[in-house]
Amino acid sequence: MPEIAELIQSVTSFQTEGVVCEITDGKKIYRWFADSERYFIDFADDYHQHGLIQYDTDQDAPYFGVWISPTKMLTLTYCEGDWSLVICDNPITYNSEVDLIVEFYEKAPGFVSIDIDEKTITKYYQSKSDLYLQTIPHEQLSKDYQSSNRVFHQISKHDAIQMLGEVPPHKQDGFSFICSEPKFAINGQNIYLACLEKQNKFWAILATLSEWDELFEWLDNQLS
Repeated sequence: MPEIAELIQSVTSFQTEGVVCEITDGKKIYRWFADSERYFIDFADDYHQHGLIQYDTDQDAPYFGVWISPTKMLTLTYCEGDWSLVICDNPITYNSEVDLIVEFYEKAPGFVSIDIDEKTITKYYQSKSDLYLQTIPHEQLSKDYQSSNRVFHQISKHDAIQMLGEVPPHKQDGFSFICSEPKFAINGQNIYLACLEKQNKFWAILATLSEWDELFEWLDNQLS
């Protein structure tokens, strides 16, 4: 079988006929037509080496498929001859692209098992967490705080929502919040992970509870 790496090389270097490329929001989107089947990808010699994960949808068929590669920060879609390859520049853009896929397609089980004796049907769904990249720079945030280099680091919306859903926050204002569990303590004072949302982008910093009200001004100053 042909290799996925060869397909991507051919498309991104415009050796494949009819390729259209759109550059937007930290990603390149390549579209082209090639009458084939999804098995061109599923049985490619370098399927696993290329880091692809099949994304299970309710539309999966020989003429339809969606694949995601966290290691290559790309997504690939095939539908009745229409191909779409999205290559992302960074983990934040990549996570946003995965968000679009998760929101767009109906959740479907990866496989179903039937127990005839118990007369039960069990559906197994893939773990969505395997599709995302970690964007919270925990080690760098700690270094920043202890060196007094207090700057915000952009993180993905996915990671912000994950943080917010783990435990109830100490303080919250819309999608901005400060976590309730301290990361560490210095001189008896607890230091927490805070996340601020501004214009649908998310920013992380370590802070004390007493600094909460100042964080919004700090972020405005950093972005100005």
